[in-house]
Amino acid sequence: MRKALCVVALSVLLLAGTAAGANLELVREADYHHHALATWGSSWAVGRGEAIEIWNLDNLGGPRRTLRGHESEVTALAVSPDGRWLAVGESGGGRISVWDMDSGQRLSWSLPGSNEPVEYLVGHQFTVWALAFCPEGELLASGAYDNEIRMWDVATGMEVGILRGHRSWIRSLDFSPQGNILASSSCDGTIRLWDVDTLREIHSPIEAGVNAYSVEFSPDGMLLATVTNPGETLVYETDGWSQRWSYALPRRSATYVVGFSPDASLAVTGGYGGRVQLRNARTGNLLEELEGHSGAVWGAAFLAAGEYLVTTDTNGEMRLWRLDR
Repeated sequence: MRKALCVVALSVLLLAGTAAGANLELVREADYHHHALATWGSSWAVGRGEAIEIWNLDNLGGPRRTLRGHESEVTALAVSPDGRWLAVGESGGGRISVWDMDSGQRLSWSLPGSNEPVEYLVGHQFTVWALAFCPEGELLASGAYDNEIRMWDVATGMEVGILRGHRSWIRSLDFSPQGNILASSSCDGTIRLWDVDTLREIHSPIEAGVNAYSVEFSPDGMLLATVTNPGETLVYETDGWSQRWSYALPRRSATYVVGFSPDASLAVTGGYGGRVQLRNARTGNLLEELEGHSGAVWGAAFLAAGEYLVTTDTNGEMRLWRLDR
């Protein structure tokens, strides 16, 4: 259960030696959403109730901007590769909006059959849990509790395709660096790989576990990682989709998020019990374990060329780590 705090408590901590090679720079408890986190450059966005806070490393005293006006809790975020657009998924009614990060205004579209501009991409019926931009930024993929993946043309607001096949809700989406493949993970325990041009699967579903929570390509496109409910981290080579390495937690405690550093050398995982681990992305060898979270960690993402890591948990806490690399 996440904390509901009437007063926001902010503490900036400069702690040497929190973990080998890592310093804790920021701890903030403000009922942040554990799953709604996105990074780009030296900035990051995090969901907080029906609002979104935009942060930057240049000022850790508070958010640089707060985006408001959503009709329900923010549950998913994605930033276009150039940092121009921020896509937002909500818990109510399957709503998706896109913000222009330069102007701080929400996009609107003139759709056929509509007399007024539309500010939401409408198609999903239930909570949106996954969003991803293609590398060029013009295509947005969304996944929701309705088991479907929808593809959107951001410039026009038009839906351009629906991907069906998962038997349970969609938890994570990621485009390959080349933009030709979309990977999806689901609570049905599978990873599916889709050809972006044909919208057809290019490989048989990868059986990952009871729940496949998070999926991500390495920035060099050579690896695909996922994490599961039994607490496994599974990393596959994209050339043939054979397994490169795996790691299973000794007590079968769930792992919820996985991500790669921008140079593809590190893999970060977060999970039950506040566990945050950094591993060698090629071998799976454990390099560091970052301690401090009290809730399950669902958000973990690198920023500033891999020099920093942002994490969020189910107790509504956000932490910023500086990595000595």
